[in-house]
Amino acid sequence: MASTATATNVSAQAETMQLRLASGNGPITRTIRRTPLRDASPSEIPLIDVSPMFSDSLADRQGVARKVHDAATNNGFFYISNHGIPAEVTDSAHVACLDFFRQDMDVKMKTDANKGSFHNGYRAPDTQRLNPDEGVDIRESYTIRYDPRIDPTIADPSSIPEQAAKYLHIHNSPWENTENLPHFKESFVRYFQACLVLARALTRAFALSLGLDEGAFDSKVQYPDAAFGLNYYPPIAGGSSDKAAATLTPGDPDARVSIGSHTDFQLFTILWQDSNGGLQVLNREGQWIGARPVEGTFVVNIADYLQRITNDRYVSTVHRAQNWSGRERVSMPFFWGFGLHESCGVLDSCVAEGEEKKYGEIRCIDWFNRRIGNMLDLSEENACNNGRSSKGGGPPITGLQAGAEAGVSVSLEPRLCARAPHATNASSHPSLANPPQSRPNHVITFLRKEHLPPNEACFQVPLRFTKFDLRDYLWNLYGVEVRTVRSYVKPQPLTQRNSHSRSWYRPQPLKIMTVELAKPFQWPELPTNLEPWSNELWKMREDLMEKRNEEQLHQHAFKIPLKSQEPQSKERKDLAALAGQMLRGEVKWSNDAVLDPKWDGVLAKSAAVPRETTPKKDETTLP
Repeated sequence: MASTATATNVSAQAETMQLRLASGNGPITRTIRRTPLRDASPSEIPLIDVSPMFSDSLADRQGVARKVHDAATNNGFFYISNHGIPAEVTDSAHVACLDFFRQDMDVKMKTDANKGSFHNGYRAPDTQRLNPDEGVDIRESYTIRYDPRIDPTIADPSSIPEQAAKYLHIHNSPWENTENLPHFKESFVRYFQACLVLARALTRAFALSLGLDEGAFDSKVQYPDAAFGLNYYPPIAGGSSDKAAATLTPGDPDARVSIGSHTDFQLFTILWQDSNGGLQVLNREGQWIGARPVEGTFVVNIADYLQRITNDRYVSTVHRAQNWSGRERVSMPFFWGFGLHESCGVLDSCVAEGEEKKYGEIRCIDWFNRRIGNMLDLSEENACNNGRSSKGGGPPITGLQAGAEAGVSVSLEPRLCARAPHATNASSHPSLANPPQSRPNHVITFLRKEHLPPNEACFQVPLRFTKFDLRDYLWNLYGVEVRTVRSYVKPQPLTQRNSHSRSWYRPQPLKIMTVELAKPFQWPELPTNLEPWSNELWKMREDLMEKRNEEQLHQHAFKIPLKSQEPQSKERKDLAALAGQMLRGEVKWSNDAVLDPKWDGVLAKSAAVPRETTPKKDETTLP
């Protein structure tokens, strides 16, 4: 999902306020009416019976496609019924979800998403802030990303093409450290598989709704970008739904929201929500309307990439959640989109005569990098304009968090902003004109960020570093001039001291600075020949570390394998083969060592000297 930032330029008595949104083309603004929250009408969020979508009759499937088209061009939200997923599948997932989130914190933190290489897993309370100006999200979440090993359409995951497989991260399991809840994995594997079938069927319905062959997108979702985002919302203390809609003022440090206003990233989202409600949708008139739960249905909403390739005909609508029910609430969104290796431009069927295509073709991975980058830039701008401290603290929006919300297989660094004054020529700065003669005793790391434009560069610097320190450092040592500097401090996640302790601590934070360069810089292509960098040795080290980590995890879980079950190392296999050859008389033992000639004389003298024998205990030695 993408995050949004809100800002108001009107007085408290005004009837409207401004909602700022991050998009792939920069920030946009929506005008919000200060009206009491009301339930959506059937014309705003219609209910569509999608059972004909599975019919053998093309006419039946086209009938569903027409209804989908009408809903997608209106508010971009609709309910679907008779979708083919049995109630026992969603009920089982709901129970498993509650069982997980109701555990003690130290048990849940064993599945901390920050520990994994692909960020599957758990995120604790007060660690997520999807909208930088609507307060900290009052929720916990758990991410389960697409794994082709549970996709019934993938016969052999090892045969997936490299360009697709590199974005799937098959090695990282979302089920790590959930063995204490065996039904958790079982329930969500069943649910994930059911959603894959439904999502692919809906993809074909969307293709028909756009005037395309219904199989037009089949190849693009063969290895999809998909994920579950399990959300657990404790009740917001005090207030009501009317208060939520009418008094949630942008910039209010006391604002409380279950999940902030946002749009989703990819094609569409399939949402299951419990009976407590709380989902709110921003309609075309700028009113927040409630998408009340309807038993036996899912809510489907259009996401940003689908809006883009339809030339803005289909609407990716802003939505949020506020749990004012007084009870715990669970929602289970299933994010769906093209594989990150795929690309798509504006569809010809979405361009009428005399119209032009608004957007060019873009790869999904590039779209996500741009989308997240623009979202973080808006978060930085909000922090610069309003001051993070005036909001009562709270975690910043991070690329990791944004990727998790969208089901995105991308991890980016978080960024917060504190703008530096523009740099002028060197003569106007004494520190530039007369650099101090001293040797640096610090480490500065140049970070490669694919989403940054050529005129920006990102660095990790010591905590004591100021913006002027980095500016002077780059100018005096490398002759690189910068115009502005943005900085933020990245807090580190809570970490358990060791596997046997219940003590947690927060490691020292990192300081990140992003500079605007006077001259653009282009990263060189990665070398294909890595031998000069001892790549083989590095791979061996990484494999060894991964093996040791796996062994430690098994030991902590008391899963110590028998010696007979351990795989033999290459050295042991070679020794076993050599021993077999010696037993068969095929070779003689030799250590292939050539002694220095000076030792020949020593060995000869040693052989000439008779060895003394030690008398046995029952022998008597006479003087």
